[in-house]
Amino acid sequence: NVMISVDFKGHSVAMDIEDDGIGFNLQEIARQPTGGKGLGLLGMEERVSLLGGELDINTEPGSGTRVAIKVPLASEEDYGQDTRAHSG
Repeated sequence: NVMISVDFKGHSVAMDIEDDGIGFNLQEIARQPTGGKGLGLLGMEERVSLLGGELDINTEPGSGTRVAIKVPLASEEDYGQDTRAHSG
């Protein structure tokens, strides 16, 4: 079973993904060479980091896994867009 929650707070969005699976040893996955089972986790870390966010993974064998992500929301100014009407 998986529970996903998304919460918009001010200028950020927080997501929690939690399952009741078998969990895993996070330290063991982190020590594996590139190409191992940890590439999905590495990809999540990279993407969250690129967005200026935070990623927290809590898991251990036999207890399921919880992934918490918090990412700031971009404003229109961040993209250099101006949506105001111009007269001309």
